[in-house]
Amino acid sequence: MPNAPGFVHMFRTLPIAGVALMALALSAGRSFASDESARDLHERVNRLEATVRAQEAVRAVKRIQHTYAHYLESGLWSDLADLFTQDAIAEFPTGIVRGRSQLRRHFMQQAERASPGLANGQLHVHLIMQPIVNVSADGRSVMGTWHEMAMLGRFGSSASWRGGVYENEYTLENGVWKISRLRYFEQYRGAYDDFGHKAPPAWKIPYHFEASHVGVTIPANALESLARESSAGADSERVGALARRVQRLSDETEVRNLQHSFGYYLDRKMWDDVADLFAKDGSLELASRGVYIGRERIRRALEVFYGPSPLRYGELFDHIQLGTVVTVSADGRSAAARTMELRMLGVNGEYAQWEVGTYENQFVREEGVWKLKAVRYFPRMATDYDEGWARDAKPAPGPVNEFPPDRPSARHESYPVAYVVGVHYRNPATGRAV
Repeated sequence: MPNAPGFVHMFRTLPIAGVALMALALSAGRSFASDESARDLHERVNRLEATVRAQEAVRAVKRIQHTYAHYLESGLWSDLADLFTQDAIAEFPTGIVRGRSQLRRHFMQQAERASPGLANGQLHVHLIMQPIVNVSADGRSVMGTWHEMAMLGRFGSSASWRGGVYENEYTLENGVWKISRLRYFEQYRGAYDDFGHKAPPAWKIPYHFEASHVGVTIPANALESLARESSAGADSERVGALARRVQRLSDETEVRNLQHSFGYYLDRKMWDDVADLFAKDGSLELASRGVYIGRERIRRALEVFYGPSPLRYGELFDHIQLGTVVTVSADGRSAAARTMELRMLGVNGEYAQWEVGTYENQFVREEGVWKLKAVRYFPRMATDYDEGWARDAKPAPGPVNEFPPDRPSARHESYPVAYVVGVHYRNPATGRAV
């Protein structure tokens, strides 16, 4: 039987579907001639279960933190506070906050709100990126470092940037991963029109990780600790259940990669490649332009909206995908994903534009391969680079007469109107619909 470091290395280097095959191999009808062989199998299953539990913990923590950003930008204060443990401690530049009720009040005060939601004309975008997530040595907690870039303001009066680093800790409360300690270290802030941003004097951040942790999300001693807490049941039954859990993790990874591939191909105006990501009857709905169905119609729509491929000389056309939260159906045949998008658009010497939006997309497994079933993009804010979001707010685009859609889409509003894009998944801490 491989030792713990070797087992961790094997899990890191094998595709996650390969781990599922390894699990199935363990459960194949093999007979063991001795108690020693049976114990060997039992220990292997315990280690496999420990690895899956640790991987699921990392995924759960990322889901919690990305949800934190989605709720914060929409003013869902109560749902946001529920992501924390009952006795959570949060350290902000303004002071220490304890418990859910105080955290709810803090988030509302920071947004200058006295009721749920945002005010009309208010921008409260928090983009979370660059995660470094590690399981603790005993496997009972998870640490996470994240960078946040916030775009804040009120139409007609203010626009500002703010950025910093979160150093958070996550623990299980009643079997659910939640934020138990939040520490936010502000690194810069400033008005949109200012030349440069003001930075606080202290830049030393107590990161939870060191150089020796690079590439080791789950340390060997965490697996050893978790392996001692194996579940009940026959090993063959446990392996079957673990294989299903591993397949779910694999599906989530494939769907996330598919969403991010969409962003990469979009950046380069690779319209053939974008269209190939869709199922045969897939659909595209960008803002209120209408719904286009089928790969050929989708490809043509993208060319009409954004111009032909390739990019022009001096053209910037970036679509950064952030905070993707994937939900795979119980039967593993379909999925949904919510993603924030930061767009940086322009042509040198002609124009430049910022845009922030939200995707609520659907996916389907077609002939064993995950495909885009429906892309729905909701622009949240679009503004001229020189003017900024205090002075300029472009309306969400409507239908294009040159290339009518297959069916109309419902009209939705964009900044400065306060508009919340529906969340497809339940609150990961409470299980309640949002």
